[in-house]
Amino acid sequence: MRFSNPTRGTATLIGLSAVLMWGLLAVLSSLVPEVPSFQLTAMALLIGGCLGAASWLFRPGAASSLRQPWPVWLLGVYGIFGYHFVYFTALRLAPPVEANLVNYLWPLLIVLFSALLPGEKLKPRHVAGAV
Repeated sequence: MRFSNPTRGTATLIGLSAVLMWGLLAVLSSLVPEVPSFQLTAMALLIGGCLGAASWLFRPGAASSLRQPWPVWLLGVYGIFGYHFVYFTALRLAPPVEANLVNYLWPLLIVLFSALLPGEKLKPRHVAGAV
C-alpha cells in the first residue's frame, strides 16, 4: 500500500477516520475519568506518534521531514501537548458539552483576533461572519 498518491477512496477513508477520531475525542476521554489529564495526554500522543512512525515503513524519506529548527519543535511539541492537556483538564472540570462549546470557539477567535495583526483591521464581513 502506498500513501504517496492515494486513490480517491483511500483519501476519503483517511479523511473519514480523521473526522471520527476528532469527533470521538471528548466522548472517549470522558469515559475514563480516573486517568489523570497529563497521563491521558501522554498516552494519546504516544500512540499517535508510534502510528506515525510506523507509517514511515510505507513512506520512504518521510522521516527526513523531522529535520526542523529547534523553535519549530518547541512550539509544535508544547503546543500540541499543551492544547490536549488543557482540553482534557477542561473535560474533567466542566461538563463536556460546555467545555466543547468553549473549545470550538477557536475558529471565531482566529477571525476576530486577526484584526489585531499589523496592517489588518476588522471589516464588516468579519463581524457578520462572527455573528
